[in-house]
Amino acid sequence: MSSELEFCRRCQVALLVGAAMDIDWEPEVDWSERVRVCDYAPVCRHVLYELCQAGGLRFIRKVNKRGRRRMMLASPRMIAARANAVWRRVGIPA
Repeated sequence: MSSELEFCRRCQVALLVGAAMDIDWEPEVDWSERVRVCDYAPVCRHVLYELCQAGGLRFIRKVNKRGRRRMMLASPRMIAARANAVWRRVGIPA
């Protein structure tokens, strides 16, 4: 966490999202299906959150961009109503 703090000091929201919601971030798995981005929130130039849908379920994807590298993490997949509630509770600015 300290390296992320040093990397993006202006992203207090990004640093608090995981702690506030206890989201179990996992490396995104390629499910070989089309992913649709329903909403997104660029927190700063290095961190982006996306509310995604695939296969009838939704999840939140966290994208860390460092130069040309992208590290993507995803929350567990859940029904749309629950994912939308988590998205709103997290309070990610859109």
